Order: sequence, then C-alpha cells, then structure tokens
Amino acid sequence: MTTQAQRLAFKLAVRERHDQNYAQMLDARKALAAYPLAEFYQYLWLSIHTEDLSAEEFSRALDPITDSVWRTRLVDKRRESLASQNQWQSILALAPQADDCLYLRAYVETAPEPNFGPISHRLFEAYTDSRHHHCAKAFSTLIGRGSVPVSAWQARAVYALERERDSVSDQALANADSAYLRQWRQAQRDPVAALDAAWLGQSEQWASRAATQFLKSASRRDAAAAAQAWQRFAAKGWVDTELLPGLVHRAARADAPGLDELALLATDKTGRSEFVFHVLRPALALGDYAKAKQVLKAIDADDRAIRYWRQRLNQLTGESYDLSQFQDGDDYYAWAAAYNAGLDYRPQWTVGPVDRIMLQQFEQDPDVQLIGELLATGFPAEARRLWAQKVEGFDDISERTAAKIIDGWGWHERATATHGCRGLTGDVSWCFPRPYFDLVQANSEKYNVDRDWIYAIMRQESRFGWDLGSSAGAQGLMQLMPTTAEWMAEKVGMPYQRSMILKPDVNVELGVAYLSWLEGRSVHRAEQAAAYNAGPGNMRKWLTETSTPRDVWIETIPFDETREYVKRVLANRLNYCTRAGQGCRVLADALFAPTDGAN
Repeated sequence: MTTQAQRLAFKLAVRERHDQNYAQMLDARKALAAYPLAEFYQYLWLSIHTEDLSAEEFSRALDPITDSVWRTRLVDKRRESLASQNQWQSILALAPQADDCLYLRAYVETAPEPNFGPISHRLFEAYTDSRHHHCAKAFSTLIGRGSVPVSAWQARAVYALERERDSVSDQALANADSAYLRQWRQAQRDPVAALDAAWLGQSEQWASRAATQFLKSASRRDAAAAAQAWQRFAAKGWVDTELLPGLVHRAARADAPGLDELALLATDKTGRSEFVFHVLRPALALGDYAKAKQVLKAIDADDRAIRYWRQRLNQLTGESYDLSQFQDGDDYYAWAAAYNAGLDYRPQWTVGPVDRIMLQQFEQDPDVQLIGELLATGFPAEARRLWAQKVEGFDDISERTAAKIIDGWGWHERATATHGCRGLTGDVSWCFPRPYFDLVQANSEKYNVDRDWIYAIMRQESRFGWDLGSSAGAQGLMQLMPTTAEWMAEKVGMPYQRSMILKPDVNVELGVAYLSWLEGRSVHRAEQAAAYNAGPGNMRKWLTETSTPRDVWIETIPFDETREYVKRVLANRLNYCTRAGQGCRVLADALFAPTDGAN
C-alpha cells in the first residue's frame, strides 16, 4: 500500500472511530500496521471509548500505546471516569504510583485509618493540580473522621497564608494551635510593617516562608522597604537572589513607590540588566537624558541593550559616540544603531554547515516519519510535541540540519523555532520565509499594505502556524481576536462565521485589512505594530510629541510584551529587506518615517 493510500485508510478509520467497537478497532489497527500512525489511531479510538471498556479490555488496549503522554492522557481520563462512579479501588489499581489529588482522594476513601505522613503534603500543596477538587474532598473526609492532626492543620495554614487565601487560612488556624501562625495572619493587614516585626524570626520552621510572603506583598506597596528588608533577610539566610525578579515584577505592575531602589538592587545582585530599565525608562520618557546616563553609570551590567543606550545617550547629549559596534547582528538594536548613525546596513548572513550524514539518516528516522505524517493528516499540535522531544539536546549543527529538513516540508513555524537563526547563521530564506505567498501578495495589493510588513507581523504572531491560538484568545496566522475578525469581516463585506477564523485565506485577509485600517490611523510602523499587539486605544495613550526620537518612544512603551513585540517586528521587516537584497537604509523610510499616504 502506498503512503497516500495509507493516509486515506487512516483518515477513514479516524472518521469512523466513534462507531467502531473494540474488535473493529483491532481490525483497523491491524490494517494500518505498516503505517507510522497506527499507534496514534489506537490512541484516538481509546480516548473516545475509555468509559465503554472493562478493566481488562482497557488494559489490553493500552498496552500497545508506547508514547508516555498518550498513555498518561488515557489513564487520567479513565481515572476520572472511575471517580465519577466512586470506584476508588480501581483507581488505585490503575495507577498505584500516582502522586496527585485524585490518587490521594482514592487513598483516603479506601483507607479507614490512612497513614497521614505520606499523603499530607498533597493535601496542602497540590492545588495547582487540575483535579484539585479531589484534594478538597479528601480533606473534608478526613475532617469528618476527626483524623487530621495539628501538624497537618499547620501545614494547611502555611499553604493558605503564603497564597493569601484568607478563608482557608482562618479555618486552618482555628485548629493549628500556633501563636506564630496567628501573628502571621494578623500581620498580613500591613505587610510593610511586618517586615520589621520582632516575632518574624521566632520560628526556624516558618521564618523563611513568612519573610518571603511579606516581601511579595510589601513590594506592591513600598518597593524601597522591600529592598531594604530583602537585604536583612538575605543576611539571615531566609531569602536568596532568586526572589528578586519576582519582587521587581510585582512592584512594577503596581507602580509602587521606591521601584528604583528595588530595581537597582536586583540588577546588582543578579547581574541581569533588564531590571535597570525600570529606572531608565522614566528618565527617557521625560527626555532627561542626563539622568538616564547617570543611571547607567551606576551599574556594572554590560549587555547589548545597555551598551546601545550608553552610546545612544552620548549621541543625544552631544557627546562622542560609536554606534558602529552594533552592526554585527540582525536584532532591533543593530538596525536602530544603523539608522541613528546614518549607515546603510547590510548584515552578512552566513549559511552554517549541516550534517550531510544526519540529513540522510534523519529523513529515514521512524520518529521523524511519524511527525511528518501527523502534519500531513492534520494533527500539528501532536507533531509539535514530538518534534520538541526529538530535537531536545541537539547541538547547533544538528538543529540546523533538522530545521533544513522540516523547512523542506513547509513546516516553517518549527523550522524557524528549531534553529532560531541565531547570530546571522542560517539560510535567510528559511529564517525569514514567505509561505502562503500568493495569498499574502494578493491581499497586499488589495489593501495596499507592504507585503513584507505583513510577513514581519505574521512571523512574530504565529511563526506561520495556521492552527495556533494564544491564551488571550487570538487565533490563526495573524493571531486575530474573534471580535476583531468579526468587525473587520463586516467592514470589508466578507460573509463570516467564527468557525472560519483559522482558515488561512480568511485569517490573512482579515489581518491585512486590519493592518490597512491601522495605517490610516498611525503614521509610524512602530505605532502600527504597538496597536496590532496592544490595541489602538493603548497605542494612542502612549503617543508623545513628534520630536521624541523613535527609539526612545519604543523603549518607553509601558507594556513589556508590546515593547519587545515592536522591536522584533521591526527587526523582522528589515531582515525581509535583507532577503530581498535591498539596501537596508529602508529602516528610515519604511519603519522610522511616516507611512506613505498616512493621514
């Protein structure tokens, strides 16, 4: 049977799996034995019929499934089905080594006097588990039996106090018999004052956890107090530098007073430069370049962004500067430096070596063939997961070789992600591909939007993964929000239903129409990119005087995600310019200058 015939047989079996009984599934699996997706077909069938099988049938059907993720999904689904029927012994038998809330509940329900030690930590620390309601049920059962010891109530109280879950902590504290924990609960009303409380160090068992929780809460109210307290607590060994990034993040989100002090402390202790930008950006936004220079002089960090701003601030204040040193990359700072220094920058891409032997072997690898068939038959999410497992631990040459293979498949999303096109090494044609060319070109002409600007956005939004969705709800190649897609469909007169949003022809046209609409409302590409990511309303809030240098405006965008998004999209556009072999002084007229025809 040819590969095409096998694919057709697989697709037919998948469509019919709802109506197939166990014997029919085995027959279909046998017919697909030589096809890479035979096991996947059995997984798909079993995921539907988990509840229909006896324990013996389920075990036999599960045995041939070798992929650990597929097995775990099937077992979890079976366990939930058994839980709905109160078959606790069967749950324990199915997964005797499980360590989650469902196993815990089954253990409690079947053990008249459970050994509390091995299970207690799950009762208080497993609430991140997707089945955490089973932990609550297990705890309720133990309360009803009167078999919860004081130590367990204390553990539950600490868990709740750390997460500021007041009702849970109050219930636990009523049974915990701990003056220290009661003081902790009372002090939560004023976490800044608690940082200096004498009682804080009176418990070797809980001092570190209490100090950490108060620092997290206090950082949102008084970042300077949190910075000073962190130093005292670190000297006592209660906290370490790993806590600082989270404290800065909380303080920044709350716009807490004293953020400067906390950010500089984090920069000094971690050696990471991103924190100092919380101090640098306000000075840039005010145009106080002298203060911005002082901020950078006060730190030792020396990464690429810091070096750029040291030289750029020299330029802005009329001192000698050297921006030519940034011409060794393809990132935003390389392009911004070229623009501000008046240079026509053409990065020199070097096609790195590939492993020719690996190239031949890889294409014959059964795992790779399985991934290819998952893509060909419409299961890209499974293909991504297995591909990530396959390339984990690859060195640079192996990554490049693997990326070259799947770029040949047209799997541009994973090709660009696998190697990452780091350091100008890679074939620029697959680092910055142009998939769906006819579709993009047609909409570029229809809506009068620069074709490679469309690609720059699409690459950043989805890396050309047509089926991808974000946690916020954006979907498809252009990552459109459903409401935006509906609105644009109405504006352009497209017959539209929400189920159509993932279709490439629909998604691309509506995304390009939206870009065209944005071009009519903002004069700079950077502003258009910011609006595409964060919405036109936010973009308008961030607009400043036209005399503000464009790189200063970009660096002071308040949203971290949007700021980095704009930088990457601009760099993408210029790398597409490089691919086209154009003189990339285009940075000035295509990105930093007003868009042609803008209002």
